Amino acid sequence: MERFDDEIQRRLAPTVWNSGGCHSWYVGADGRNFTIWPAFANEYKRRLARFDPAEFELTSAPVAAAVG
Repeated sequence: MERFDDEIQRRLAPTVWNSGGCHSWYVGADGRNFTIWPAFANEYKRRLARFDPAEFELTSAPVAAAVG
């Protein structure tokens, strides 16, 4: 996640959203941009099409008790 976030912040740095004086609700008071993707949707879709479980720490979520 840190590598991914670092890439997003690096790619956003020269854009109007971060350096062009644009005021956006994606940009926090500290100047950090919280958008989920800085480029075109087709690149986002292509990157999400491949999942390598070795890149993640997989854990099981606790099972919720049945309500009823």
